[in-house]
Amino acid sequence: GTGTVTPKPSSSRVQTAVDATPGDLILVGYSVGAAGIYDRLRGWEKQPVLAPDPARVLLIVTFGNPENKFGGRNRTNAGTGLPAE
Repeated sequence: GTGTVTPKPSSSRVQTAVDATPGDLILVGYSVGAAGIYDRLRGWEKQPVLAPDPARVLLIVTFGNPENKFGGRNRTNAGTGLPAE
């Protein structure tokens, strides 16, 4: 649909999965799941204590993301996109 992206539930699930997963991580998200990963990355930037050790994160793949700066419908909404760093 063309409604507002609500990535918070997906973002919360990403955090729960990361917290429960030992070892290396590969994060993959499609559509609002991808927006949830972006939201979680922004959350980790604001609260690094919640973030996994960057050495554990082997790969992040997002596709069909409504926040995509090259055409996503929600790319101009406040608070979207990847963190600056």
